[in-house]
Amino acid sequence: MPHTVMGNTPITNRQSQRQLMSTQRPSIVVSRLTSKYQATVPKKVRDILSLDAGDQIAFEISNGEVKLHKAQSIDVEYLASIETGLSEWSSKEDDAYDDL
Repeated sequence: MPHTVMGNTPITNRQSQRQLMSTQRPSIVVSRLTSKYQATVPKKVRDILSLDAGDQIAFEISNGEVKLHKAQSIDVEYLASIETGLSEWSSKEDDAYDDL
């Protein structure tokens, strides 16, 4: 795994990126949506997330904010495995429990 050395302590590429990001001022990077709602991930974002062509990205949605992450294979496999099970909780029969 590529790494850099800060002081005498070797650190991973991801750690060095986080440290670099924490020392820089926040920035906003913009991309335009196409008519098919597709967007190019800007180079700065690709570099920070170590994205390559064919990688999957995950959108974390919480409290009206969306965070973009590089999806790990375990994330994709896990979501696919629970997807079918979640549909059983959205049936009309379950509406009876809404007021509980």
